[in-house]
Amino acid sequence: MLEIDKQELAEIKSLANPPKMVKKVMKALCTVLDIEPVLKKKEDGTFKPDYWIVSIGHKLLGNP
Repeated sequence: MLEIDKQELAEIKSLANPPKMVKKVMKALCTVLDIEPVLKKKEDGTFKPDYWIVSIGHKLLGNP
């Protein structure tokens, strides 16, 4: 069985710009756990959902 320890979670949280697959996994977890994304404003004035910010927050990775 695959296990993730606290040190590995801390390493994931410390990534400023994580790889695409890490972002996809966090988006999937947020979707399954019904955690809403943060809407970030893009240069053209539209908004883009950002799951990374909420995934490293207290709701997902903040409490290992």
